Amino acid sequence: MPPGHAPYITVKTNAYAKFGLNGGKHLYSTAPKYANSRVLVKITAHEVIPLDESHREIVRHQRLYGDNKQESMDWLPYLTQLSRCPGALKYSGIYSMLPDPLREYLDGLGKSERGKALKGYCSERRCQCMLKNEIAACCKALKLSRNLVENCDKIEAQSHEEYLLKLLRLELEHRDASRKDRLLKSRLLHDKDLCRLHIR
Repeated sequence: MPPGHAPYITVKTNAYAKFGLNGGKHLYSTAPKYANSRVLVKITAHEVIPLDESHREIVRHQRLYGDNKQESMDWLPYLTQLSRCPGALKYSGIYSMLPDPLREYLDGLGKSERGKALKGYCSERRCQCMLKNEIAACCKALKLSRNLVENCDKIEAQSHEEYLLKLLRLELEHRDASRKDRLLKSRLLHDKDLCRLHIR
């Protein structure tokens, strides 16, 4: 078992290389080669990270919470495999899983164009992942929440200053919500302790 304080569990993936947590309510992707197999998964308060046989990260997901059915899907490993053999796209199980706009776009391309498009997309996504990992490392060093990393590509702005302001405002809102949540939990625990004292 890899070192560290986070819990590790072994899960069984389905035919699409996905596995479920929280009674199957939360689905997470891995990579096509791990379909119908057992995978070691590292779970933290904020992330779910499936690992390969050498305990290296396959993909990294933001952890899902709640009782509703949800899915976290990282397309990069799936599209990387398709880019190696674009002619087999429509005959793969991955094709039916693709979002409709992407499927329609790929359908309109020839075999060679489809391969180039997939390789270009995968290359761009790898760069984005590398940048996000570096941003996350900076946030950790500066003791900023990972929420900032998740918001960095969701903001639209007309200038760098407006972008930074929006990002910082979201971080302040997140901190305020987290503080209120902690206070509420503390109050509930306090009330429970008072109830126990009255019962005694």
